[in-house]
Amino acid sequence: MIVGITIGSGIFETTPMIAANTQGPIMLVGVWMLGGAMALAGSLCYAELATMYPRNGGDYVYLTKGFGHWCGFLFVWIELLIIRPGNIGAMSLVFAHYAGRVLGIDDATIGLLSVTVWLAVVAILGLSFVNLVGAQSGKWTQNLLTFVKVIGLGAIIFVSLALLDPYEPSSPSSATTSSYRLSIILVMFTYGGWNNMSYVASEVRHPEKNILKSLVLGSLTITGIYVLFNLAMIQGLGFHQLSNSDAVATDVMAQAMGEWAARGIGLLVCISCLGAMNGMIFTGSRIYHALGTDHPRYRWLGYWSVVRGVPVRSLLLQMIVAVALVVGFGRGHNSFSRLVVFTTPPFWSFMLLVGLTLLILRIHQPAKSRPFRVPFYPLIPLLFIASSVFMLYASIEHAWNERSWEVLWAILVIVVGLFMILLDRRRSHLRCLENQEDYNERLD
Repeated sequence: MIVGITIGSGIFETTPMIAANTQGPIMLVGVWMLGGAMALAGSLCYAELATMYPRNGGDYVYLTKGFGHWCGFLFVWIELLIIRPGNIGAMSLVFAHYAGRVLGIDDATIGLLSVTVWLAVVAILGLSFVNLVGAQSGKWTQNLLTFVKVIGLGAIIFVSLALLDPYEPSSPSSATTSSYRLSIILVMFTYGGWNNMSYVASEVRHPEKNILKSLVLGSLTITGIYVLFNLAMIQGLGFHQLSNSDAVATDVMAQAMGEWAARGIGLLVCISCLGAMNGMIFTGSRIYHALGTDHPRYRWLGYWSVVRGVPVRSLLLQMIVAVALVVGFGRGHNSFSRLVVFTTPPFWSFMLLVGLTLLILRIHQPAKSRPFRVPFYPLIPLLFIASSVFMLYASIEHAWNERSWEVLWAILVIVVGLFMILLDRRRSHLRCLENQEDYNERLD
């Protein structure tokens, strides 16, 4: 699940963009290793929280325990309308771009929408249907797609490292300070997904052992694959050509084995994107279901089909929102990067709060059973919190500079969510006053 979600469209789409914002091969590999270290630190923190509370919902559960119901609700609200559909949408657009190239119809238009948007919508609908059929179909689809993508990436790495002669090192590029920040934002987006195992914690066998294994081994595996992939691209294309490529894996395979291999890479990218999307759809629906089981007002989201073993209504709602975002924001130039930009600040805001939750629970619940404790406490949690603060600052600055409609949408969603929290608190306060008055009247 972790490898399948994390290794999606990002490694193919962001690799040249990250290279263009670094000053050479050493810095490029260093940025990817730094991202892996940040993901590993976060994995250790999540492992302690997930083994403490092996419930579906992940961040929602931890933020509710650490900060209260208002924070848990705000996370689900923003996850539903910004983070999850934005990430699913970004992956679906990359899938559609490569699928259109494989089919030779990437520049066509049907009605008011381009073929790229139509293919992205079909991918979201199709994978949502697979998960609606039942939990087993979603899991088997995830395993199959992940197996194929890892084998394919291994083949690309082998061909580039073993069969192509290395390029001569090229001169460093003139990246600016802001571009360094962009490169780290893109790296961490590409690593995004390592924490998704916590969203399905109650469905993991022997969670006290297997959640830790999944998070840590998943993060290490992904880091190894990403570093090897970048080394392979540097050797196969050279740093300068890598920085200017719009399809790195395709360019490498075309150079090594001809145009037919390049088409095969396009198909591999499609499979990779579908695997990441399927995992995001599978785990994301469990977040909204967790909210529905805790809050009477959203009880309809807590419906779980016993026959199918899936949260049907949560899956349907997630599908509708993801399609709406792709249709609304997936048109025009750089649609992938625009969707990434407006989802990143909210994502890192909650990552920061999850890191703080670990510290809060250590203080306020010292006797709570912890099958796993973060080693070198509090150093690793503080490193995770510090990296989250940096990522939040860098992503807000970059999003502000963009000033796109997507950013305005994110601000509107957050404001509405805060208003709903205040309204809910006011209603709860009035209800408490009414109950107190009734109690006093009965006493009289």
